[in-house]
Amino acid sequence: MKDKVQFLENSLTQFINEFEIERKKLIEQNRIETESSKNEVIKLQRALELKTKEMNKIKKLAKTIIEQRTELETFFLEALQGVKRQIAVNRLQYRKDAHQAYQNRMLAAHGGHADYPKVRTFNETFEFSTNSVFHDLEEAEKW
Repeated sequence: MKDKVQFLENSLTQFINEFEIERKKLIEQNRIETESSKNEVIKLQRALELKTKEMNKIKKLAKTIIEQRTELETFFLEALQGVKRQIAVNRLQYRKDAHQAYQNRMLAAHGGHADYPKVRTFNETFEFSTNSVFHDLEEAEKW
């Protein structure tokens, strides 16, 4: 009986020692993993900070680009409106000049100094006229 109790005590002591050794290994392994995880967290936080700074720079750059694009678009739209106004002014001036030249040729023909010019229309209402100032402007647009 004593031998058996001694054997069981030895077995129990051996199991306890093995358990303690295993427990210490697990604690050490857990400590190493925790330390490794902390280092990884620190690295990831640094990377996140760098990415955040980079994103903020990109946002500022994008805002600047959009502002410049808006300014450029505004400039081009204003320039386009100016060109359209100038075209309208030039067309009006062309119609006035053509009408004046036509009137001068008619007066000269009436006075016997030149031949009568071809009939020419200066109103937009005569859209089917073959010799219209507006037809000249349409032909100029095709160029």
